[in-house]
Amino acid sequence: MVIPPEVKDDGFSELIQQIASLPEVTCVLEIGSSSGAGSTVSLFNGLKGKSAKHLYCLELSLPRFAELSNRYREHEWVHCLNLPSIATEMMPKEEDVSRFFELYPELPICRSKLS
Repeated sequence: MVIPPEVKDDGFSELIQQIASLPEVTCVLEIGSSSGAGSTVSLFNGLKGKSAKHLYCLELSLPRFAELSNRYREHEWVHCLNLPSIATEMMPKEEDVSRFFELYPELPICRSKLS
């Protein structure tokens, strides 16, 4: 499932772009880039005018990664990686996630359906 961008066209996205455009920022790692249509755009826009730059985007979800890598395929300095940000053995088990949803039903993420 591809979710809509959460950080887009707001003050936070503007701040991300400003920070990425600072001269000393030449390499950025974004964890959980989703489809690349939200905060990734701000990072991209902040970095794009620089001669030396790298944007590394991690996305584990295959549908999201497909959109992400397609969106930035023509920019060799954007590196889209279908990888987790933690070691596989550290990832929560299915029962851990179910338990989390049971313990914290008031959290917005817990309104999503587990499948």
